[in-house]
Amino acid sequence: MVLTIGVASAQTPEWGWATGFGTDGWDRAWGMAHDDIGNKYIIGLFDDDTMHIEDLVLSNPDAGYDAMFVCNYGPSDEAIWAISASGFSEQSKASIQLDENGDLLFSGTFHAGSLIFSNGVTLVNPSPGQSCGFRALCTPDGLVQSAEYTTNATSWTSGQLFDSDGNSYQTGWFSTPSITLGGETFNNQGMRDAYLVKRNDQGTVQWAIQFGSSGNDGAGIALDQVHGRVIVSGGFNGPSMSVGSQVLTNSGSGNDGFLASIGFDGTVLWAQDAACESQDGYSHVEIDGFGNIYLAGYFVWTPITFGTVIIQPGGGPIDWFLAKFDEAGTVLWADGGGGANADYITSLYLDEYGSAYISGIINTGDTLTFGGLSVAFQESPGVFLVKYDPSGEAVWIKGIRGRDYGGSFMDANGYIYLLSSFSDAIDLDGITVDAGPDDNYYDIVLARLDTLSTGTEEFYMVLRNVYPNPFSSSVTIEKIPGTTSVIITDLLGKEVHRFLPGGGNAAVWNGRTTSGTEVPPGMYLV
Repeated sequence: MVLTIGVASAQTPEWGWATGFGTDGWDRAWGMAHDDIGNKYIIGLFDDDTMHIEDLVLSNPDAGYDAMFVCNYGPSDEAIWAISASGFSEQSKASIQLDENGDLLFSGTFHAGSLIFSNGVTLVNPSPGQSCGFRALCTPDGLVQSAEYTTNATSWTSGQLFDSDGNSYQTGWFSTPSITLGGETFNNQGMRDAYLVKRNDQGTVQWAIQFGSSGNDGAGIALDQVHGRVIVSGGFNGPSMSVGSQVLTNSGSGNDGFLASIGFDGTVLWAQDAACESQDGYSHVEIDGFGNIYLAGYFVWTPITFGTVIIQPGGGPIDWFLAKFDEAGTVLWADGGGGANADYITSLYLDEYGSAYISGIINTGDTLTFGGLSVAFQESPGVFLVKYDPSGEAVWIKGIRGRDYGGSFMDANGYIYLLSSFSDAIDLDGITVDAGPDDNYYDIVLARLDTLSTGTEEFYMVLRNVYPNPFSSSVTIEKIPGTTSVIITDLLGKEVHRFLPGGGNAAVWNGRTTSGTEVPPGMYLV
């Protein structure tokens, strides 16, 4: 018998900490990464001469371009270090990841004649003014060690992940007539084609796949280490697109979303496109520990169909969706909608129990509904953060006033962080975050959702102290507050077993009901 314990909670968490930083100009966050001891690494852009991050000061030596910043907030949410690099524009973007050694990898594009990091490491653009792909290696304490080109000019790196052997899997696109990855040259089939490339731990290309149509194409990525595959999601604009030897047909008149499963050896296992008569795109993809695929994206004007689920548009130009697929690509459930304006998802994250967290933008005057939960911003745009359980039920929703969203994640301590931009001061459950001196521009806010307020001691993230999970005979639940009852339920919410307060700070469940009946294998919530 194999059983798995997950989190069950219908209460809404509160903001427990927040900070703001930026310049007198327009600042934005691109994304975050985190390690297994609670360090947070933020990457973004600022467009002024200097930037203040707590007591740290960064400079931009090239006034003709914006500057990239990377900063480190520690396990106790203290600002530890920050670095900058000049040579970027509003069209630039970069991502940040940790490699298998704990070093930081930045990858993206820059436009100036050279990319100059604050410690002097420099990379020259062979086509100044055009987009140039780059990758840089940085130590955990903020020392940039190297920088290199990753693709031809006029290209974009959209995602990069690493397997347990140190191999990297990178997606991106190119708009030049061709691109060479390793010893293979791909010819552009339209305006912009996407690619997936695998490199070993020495940076040598192992294989590459082109995703191409006669229009504009793009791709994102998720890694399934258990099943040895890469999941690629994105969109294509032409009437059809090739994924290896498979051909997908556009079901609409504009951009069409696609999803593909590709083995670590480069074999295309399967590929499918969306069913929407106008436009749609698969923007974000993640995989849980069972091989299930979670997909988030957008659709425009007309309904979008996932299996037997038809999601109706909300009346605005852009609406959102979240869908779950099994390992073979079969739809398990889907949700979505929108308001009268453009509302969309900008981030998707899974916790270790298969719950999904989506974040995104809600425009002024719109009301968005997630399952039975709603959020509205009547006087300004906002950012939403919603938790869905593995069965597709919306558990809770949080919203803050802001825009130009950067991302969210759960750190090693079990806290959820949200990264966004804001103008004038915002209130987060009694925590005030002030903007810079010029309210016409945007600064950056980093906020942490604290443990749930239950009126007694908190039990929200106690499942980080559950082992073994999954289990076959018994499971131990530790660090239980003395006034807390532990209730185990099935996925429908039916109580299976209850541990009453006063039994100590640990409980052992043997996979049986309170009356002693053995429960069937499956997922159970506590």
